[in-house]
Formats: sequence, C-alpha cells, structure tokens
Amino acid sequence: NRIALRKDLPVEQPAKVERLFTILFGRKPTADEQALAVNYLGQKPDAAKWQNFVHALLLTNEFSFID
Repeated sequence: NRIALRKDLPVEQPAKVERLFTILFGRKPTADEQALAVNYLGQKPDAAKWQNFVHALLLTNEFSFID
C-alpha cells in the first residue's frame, strides 16, 4: 500500500492519522475517529499496521460513495 508509505507523511501518529484522513477524505478526522485510530494503532505501529489502517479507511462508505 503506497499511501501508508508516503515520504511526506508526518512521523507522529496523531498527525499522520490526520494527514491520511485529509488525503483520502479531504477532511480532518473527528475526535471519535482519531480516538479509534489511536486505539487500533497502539503505541508503536509497524508498517503492516499502518497498511491495514489505510485499507480500513479505503473500505469505508465515505470513500466508496459520493453524496
């Protein structure tokens, strides 16, 4: 998954989650979404965990459908 491995993503987890939401959805995550992401990713997520997180975002209804 090339999105999770982009070189322009921040190193810090909350900022990286925010940037991924901006890239994929054009908006920042809500407080609940940020909390869910932090809970899922844990303290030190590896590359595989980040890839799974991005895959989960790509499978959301928000990404799949246009209002």
